[in-house]
Amino acid sequence: MIPGIGIGIPAAIALGAMAAPPDPVAVDSIAGRVHMPCRLITVL
Repeated sequence: MIPGIGIGIPAAIALGAMAAPPDPVAVDSIAGRVHMPCRLITVL
């Protein structure tokens, strides 16, 4: 439990992953493997 927030560590990690912006290098790396459309890569 995180003091003052009232949520557990797994929930805090999940919340941080949802709120954090994606890394552009990671998006390019994954997009090359799965052949994502260019417009979707731009949005991400």
